[in-house]
Amino acid sequence: MAAFRTVLLKGDLGRRYEEARASTIVKPGWLLQRDADDASGRPQVKAHATSGGGGELMVAIEDALQGKTINDSYAIGDLVRYFYPEPGDLVNMQLKAGQVIVKNDPIMSNGDGTTTKGTGGTTVNVGSADEALTPGASDGFLAVRVYDV
Repeated sequence: MAAFRTVLLKGDLGRRYEEARASTIVKPGWLLQRDADDASGRPQVKAHATSGGGGELMVAIEDALQGKTINDSYAIGDLVRYFYPEPGDLVNMQLKAGQVIVKNDPIMSNGDGTTTKGTGGTTVNVGSADEALTPGASDGFLAVRVYDV
């Protein structure tokens, strides 16, 4: 795996960049979903919680405006930067530990913000692996070519 230093590898971040508060810890490269507004009425996001489930395709990006990298998590209450990938974009997503991925394998939500190898059937795959990867004992980043979901 190449040592990419950003979540969006190929695509146009400027067209659909968003921000919302984190209702849980969030990591760059995680799939997200909307959560209930906070007590002040501000929108919140959290890790996508349905393994193989659909919904809006939202991915957290690194907080480079604050000098953070793809290895720096957002704490609860932090302003999370995220975007909506377009079909064909190449996105550096967090892959769940222990997965053996071959190039072009389907990729889906693992239900905890990370991704995993797609299983087919009724699952919603978000893209395909653009590289082979075995992350080992800890989560790793995987370059994913986004589908038209």
